[in-house]
Amino acid sequence: MERLCDPGLAFRLVSVFEDVRGDMDTQAEFPRPYHALSCRIKGDAVFHSSEQTVSAGDSSVLYMPADTPYHITTGQERLVVIHFEVSAPMSKRFTVVQPVSPAVIELFLTLHRVWQEKAPGYALRALSLFYSILEQLYHLTDDSRDQQRLYRRLRPALELVYERLADPTLTVDALAQSVGLGETRFRTLFLGLTGMTPLQYLNRLRIDYAADLLCEGVLRVEEVAWRCGFSDSKYFSTVFRKYKGDAPSRYRERPPSH
Repeated sequence: MERLCDPGLAFRLVSVFEDVRGDMDTQAEFPRPYHALSCRIKGDAVFHSSEQTVSAGDSSVLYMPADTPYHITTGQERLVVIHFEVSAPMSKRFTVVQPVSPAVIELFLTLHRVWQEKAPGYALRALSLFYSILEQLYHLTDDSRDQQRLYRRLRPALELVYERLADPTLTVDALAQSVGLGETRFRTLFLGLTGMTPLQYLNRLRIDYAADLLCEGVLRVEEVAWRCGFSDSKYFSTVFRKYKGDAPSRYRERPPSH
């Protein structure tokens, strides 16, 4: 990943897209003429090339070199993928950085929105966001060993968050118990890993999921709140406005971006 962060390189973005996959699947992928940087927001995948096998889990970023065939085994997952070209030869090895912070995930999501909306000047904005991602990855790689140890320590709690995302009875104490820690110590370590308190992290995921459901335009706001772990629709609206800057009822009326 250090080579990818070399300031002397020049990049051209080819495409940016979001991919949501369902049940477990194994497939062969043919070599592609461009490199890929994918942010796996949720899910797990295992990549097999002729030289190595790497695993990527929740909140991970994976670099995939160009012109490299591989097999991939995936389950249910959501990811944002950036295809790009670069001005110099790159490593032929897959590289994974995990975990990445919510700030890195937000950069990927913002880049995807900018690319899809294609407003005037979007290409420059998209490239600027791409360089911001590389900067964040550079700092993560520089201090990755401690973060990876912390990620392994807290991973059961992170998995429990996803498993019980719709459960309004999920508590910080239950998350702490899942990794054998007291609540105070758990809060400290969790903040160090994610940059958020456990409740902020849980609410962020719930609100992102709620936003997706609202954009589908099928469920009422109260039903969306219930499906996303909020037993009180008024509290849901308050939290939603905090993270998205708008009320759920108005958010669902927004025209879809193209």
